[in-house]
Amino acid sequence: MRLRGKKALITGAASGIGRAIAARFIAEGADVALLDINAKQLDATVRELDNQTTAVVGIDVDLGVPSAAEKAAQAAISALKGLDILVNNAGVNASGTVATTDLASWDRTLAVDLTSVFILCKAAWPTFERQRRGAIVNMSSIMGLTGAANSFAYCACKAAIIALTRSLAADGGPLGIRVNCVCPGFVHTPIMDQAHSREFQDRISGQLPMRRMASAEEIAGGFVYLASDEASYTTGSTLVMDGAATVGFAGCYLEK
Repeated sequence: MRLRGKKALITGAASGIGRAIAARFIAEGADVALLDINAKQLDATVRELDNQTTAVVGIDVDLGVPSAAEKAAQAAISALKGLDILVNNAGVNASGTVATTDLASWDRTLAVDLTSVFILCKAAWPTFERQRRGAIVNMSSIMGLTGAANSFAYCACKAAIIALTRSLAADGGPLGIRVNCVCPGFVHTPIMDQAHSREFQDRISGQLPMRRMASAEEIAGGFVYLASDEASYTTGSTLVMDGAATVGFAGCYLEK
């Protein structure tokens, strides 16, 4: 068990990739605090993942509200009686170009996808600094590397997370704090099914070098590695998990 005895906070953990990360962390022996805005789905996830051998705590919170995000982070650290790993996975994607994105959508996307990462890192930092160890794994995207049509605010946030990760790694290195991020490509999740038609998904899959999307469980494996001691000399890195999508064709194709 690569995370035995570790205490981890995971945001956006009620479904999709966040749920898969939580399941893998628990299987690897970690105690986890799961944060999500969907209280009902979060409660169901906590019940499903609770294996009676590690602690599984659920905290429902709107991470787009800075004061609520700070309060939830402190509650999670208190419930776990410490913290070793922070996974910033939560995110929203408001479709739109610079011409069609209004200020409210821009502000909401930045609040959830970027500002919450700053707030949770800031909340975890004193604990990590005091114990001279800690691992932060942030969720970015290949859209932060390539950009994409009709996803203006989301791409801006995901690109910023890559730079934020590198800066945090530079600050955290002397303190024993490692910071990395993951850039998934196309992943088959419930959100993918809600946002895009089967025809769209089949068309994209056909263009990918591996001829399929990733599963959430495959992406979760990258988070386990970066959070574990196996990655003890890995910091400031961007792990691209896209099945060569950024090699096989340029950019990301999104429905308008």
